[in-house]
This record gives sequence, C-alpha cells and structure tokens, in this order.
Amino acid sequence: MFWKDKQNDLEIFSYDANDRRSSFRVRPPSTEPIRITFQGKSVSVKDIGGGGLSFCNNNFEVGDSQSVTLDLPGEGINVSVTMQILEIDQQDVCHGRFVAPSHDVINAIHRYMLTVQKNSLRMKRRIAREMSRSEDRPAHARSLVETNEEDMERATGLSIPRPFSVD
Repeated sequence: MFWKDKQNDLEIFSYDANDRRSSFRVRPPSTEPIRITFQGKSVSVKDIGGGGLSFCNNNFEVGDSQSVTLDLPGEGINVSVTMQILEIDQQDVCHGRFVAPSHDVINAIHRYMLTVQKNSLRMKRRIAREMSRSEDRPAHARSLVETNEEDMERATGLSIPRPFSVD
C-alpha cells in the first residue's frame, strides 16, 4: 500500500500481512533437506530464517524448548541453538523461534539462506533458457516442470516478514 505524506512531500510504502515472523525464511530444497532431533524425534525443517524455523508436529506442545543442532547443507558446520515452539497452526506445523542465538549461528543461517536463494534463481534461469531454445516448447516445458516441480514449488514459496524494514 502506498500513501503520500503531504507535509513532507514523501511517498511511503507499507507492507501489511498476517505473517508475524520477524525475519525472512526459506524452504530447504527437497534434494538437501534439513533434519533436526527435537525431544528425541527426528523431524524435517519446513522453513528456516535467522529468527526461527518450522516443522511438522509430532506430539509436541506450545512452549516446548530444546537445544537443537542444525546441519546446514553447504555450510560445512553444525550449529547449535535453543529453539522454542511458539505456535502450532491448524495444519499441525510447529512454528518456533531461536532463543538468544549467537551472531555466528545467525550468520551461518543467513549464508545458507543466500545459497538457497541463489540456487533457486539459477534453476529458474536455466529452465527459462532451455525453454527458449526448445523447438517443442510445450512438451519441453512440461518435462522441466515435472522433474523440478517440488523444488520449483519450494523456491516460489518464500514469504516476506511483517514488519519490513531496511537497516
């Protein structure tokens, strides 16, 4: 939404969403999932950001907290952080936040997120180039989408947090 501040002659942009996240998140590619062990149960991370992550519920409860180890693909290190479940939504997905993460943990997660985003853009560009070169574009496009359907869905499922600011 745009509005004009007439007193200062400025155009102001506002992003309004129902998303209460405080940071941007990405979905790990299906080819390199992130798994954590929470309360003795192995779960797959659905999305991750500098402020937290989400995963499918496995009889967990809001408020459950535990130190987890993240093996971030491409980072070559394991990072440990305490994670607390803030909410379990109607789809039975646990949404958690990192409790007092170190700068090293946040930096490792942000590097991982950038890598996922870069790889997603490369894949989209490759598909676009291959589609433009193909003589039988509809059939070629279907074959590309079918082989990469899950990753494409994950790549386009990124969310922008509310509130949004640039520091």
